[in-house]
Amino acid sequence: MPPTSSSAPKVRTIGLMQPLTWLVRAWDDMVRIGFASLAHGSVMVVAGAAIIALAHHRFWLLAGALSGFLVVAPVLATSLYALSRALERGEKADARVVLRTWLSWQNTHSSKWDSDYWCLVQFGSLLALAATGWVLTSAALITLLAPVPIQTPVDFIRHVVLAQDGWLFELWLALGGVMAAPLFASSVVSMPL
Repeated sequence: MPPTSSSAPKVRTIGLMQPLTWLVRAWDDMVRIGFASLAHGSVMVVAGAAIIALAHHRFWLLAGALSGFLVVAPVLATSLYALSRALERGEKADARVVLRTWLSWQNTHSSKWDSDYWCLVQFGSLLALAATGWVLTSAALITLLAPVPIQTPVDFIRHVVLAQDGWLFELWLALGGVMAAPLFASSVVSMPL
């Protein structure tokens, strides 16, 4: 039975400039929070740099690590959401909020085995599993269709991205987009909630 107009959920619309307003508010939050916000961002930058430093000569390890890092990033950002929420409530937004978000979230549940207790961990694990699936799919696609073996990021750029003939890069990009879209859509909505 098709939904009637009264039973269908109402879609909220936003103005074209509304996302820019959100970015300005995020910048204001970052400035107001100060050290905790900058420290959180610095830790993420250092983690990304460490991934690149450790895996820069191992292409598939680098691809897997970066994919996993980017896919799990919405889970990592939960403490930033907590900092903004604390500001909105008029509470102190500092490093304790970040630590409480990461270390004490399980203490907020009456039963540690409720179905929602491990939801954040389960979602992060699902995202990590999806990233692993993408890396395996990507590796298989590139290994099977690339004209030469791809061992380093330079090989990938030279023989896949800058290839004059063939559509391997476009195919790889389209496949990645199709696989990433539902993950991004689910994480960008569910993590802030």
